[in-house]
Amino acid sequence: MGVKISEAFPPKYVRAAEIAALRDQSVEVVLDRVEMEVVGSGADDGMPKPVLYFTGKSKGLVLNKINAAAIVAIYGDDTAAWHGQPLLLFASTTLYKG
Repeated sequence: MGVKISEAFPPKYVRAAEIAALRDQSVEVVLDRVEMEVVGSGADDGMPKPVLYFTGKSKGLVLNKINAAAIVAIYGDDTAAWHGQPLLLFASTTLYKG
């Protein structure tokens, strides 16, 4: 019997591939909190990024400018006001570095 290494070392954050796997579906979540955390590797090492956590879910979603701006447009700039608010997660495409 084999072991899936991806299950042995589960990621802390929601990965783009998990959202992309939704295809034409969406998942409704309830916003819990935003925490600033140092994530990932590469040029942005050492730079904290906002991570959005959901009620009843263990993984957070690292926010980028685009998805953060979309939530700000609905619930405002103060993340304290986001607590308890519903949100639909769905796959989308966007430009990266131009």
